Amino acid sequence: MRERVTFVHKDHNLDPAALDIQEAGLSGPQIETVRQDKLTIPFDELPGELTDLFKDYDSVHIRWASPLKLETLDPFASRISPGLHIYYTPASSTSHDHSRLCTWLQRFGPLDCSKPEAFTEFKQDSTSTSPDFSFYQAVEDLDSFIATSSQEFLFCC
Repeated sequence: MRERVTFVHKDHNLDPAALDIQEAGLSGPQIETVRQDKLTIPFDELPGELTDLFKDYDSVHIRWASPLKLETLDPFASRISPGLHIYYTPASSTSHDHSRLCTWLQRFGPLDCSKPEAFTEFKQDSTSTSPDFSFYQAVEDLDSFIATSSQEFLFCC
């Protein structure tokens, strides 16, 4: 798994030499920042249930945005709507079963994704051979996902 943490700040006078980057974290002068976390999990590090599910997809992107109103800094002034955002591209037009994906997504809490119409079809570009799909639903927090998934990821490999 790869984790990327990005800190954006307004202070153009911050001397990079004042930052102490260590394996366990970052320390330096106290400044106002906006933090963005991104986790990338390679296919071969996923639990068996997910590798079986995701083999039918070229890509699956899961994003969640908090409903809490927080101060932000440019370039993060534009935000996605609070809630759960799912974007996926099937490996082929007949290879994916949205109901299997919906069943797995229920670990985020009760989601209304059981009907095919819940996933909006769109094309990334005119050369794309298979359509992409998106799903959105307001989800207040990740408590349900954390509770149902933490054991699976801890003991999968």
